[in-house]
Amino acid sequence: MWLLLALRVHGDRSSTSPCLPRCPPVQVLVMEQGELMEYDAPATLLANRSTMFSKLVDKTGAAAAAALRKMADDHFANTRGRH
Repeated sequence: MWLLLALRVHGDRSSTSPCLPRCPPVQVLVMEQGELMEYDAPATLLANRSTMFSKLVDKTGAAAAAALRKMADDHFANTRGRH
């Protein structure tokens, strides 16, 4: 059994401004049997096809996995240098 948590680190943005391009960084935490297995940015975990997170995303199907990978890459590109 896996436990997957996506954590958004609170950033400084007003409620009236759109998130992008100032979204706070997101981290993914994956646990298995109470043990921390992975913790990193989604794009970093998805870049390695052998991570548990990447395998979980692949199980959503080819089209959904491709869309999720693109979203993670786009988010990383928009927040690079602001972590």
